[in-house]
Formats: sequence, C-alpha cells, structure tokens
Amino acid sequence: PGPPGPPGPPSPPSPPSGLSTGSILLIVFFCGLVVPYFIGGAVFMRYRREARGADMIPNREFWAALPGLIKEGFRFTFAKLRRQDYQPL
Repeated sequence: PGPPGPPGPPSPPSPPSGLSTGSILLIVFFCGLVVPYFIGGAVFMRYRREARGADMIPNREFWAALPGLIKEGFRFTFAKLRRQDYQPL
C-alpha cells in the first residue's frame, strides 16, 4: 500500500443530546418555586384564612391585574419607541 492520502473534510458536529441549561433552569424554576408557591399558598389560604374556591389563590388581586399590567407595559414601551406621548389607560 502507498502513503496515506490527505485527510477528509471534518465531520459535522453532532446535535446536542439531553436538556439544555435553559431547559434545566426553567424546570427548576417552575418545579422549585412556582408550583410550591401556588400549592403552599392555597393550603395556607384554605386552613389559616379559611378561604374557599378562587379566594384560595395567593395574591389573587395581583394575578387578576397582571394581564392589564403587561398590556400597559407594552403600550408604554411601544409609545416610547415611536417617540409618542404615552397616555395611561
């Protein structure tokens, strides 16, 4: 046999396997903070405050207002990007 030939082109990188760092952080965030917050808050509201139904949601007024607050934030941001005066809702 003769001398070896030139090396071929490098092989393409293999796709990453498993969960990414961002995926792991989201899982930890939701399973470690959000879910216990709502479950623990509901248990507290039920047994300490004797709440029933929707009143068992911890900080219910905040969660009910959140969509409107998000909408207001987007309106404010887009008004500033367009260099317009912002008119609150």
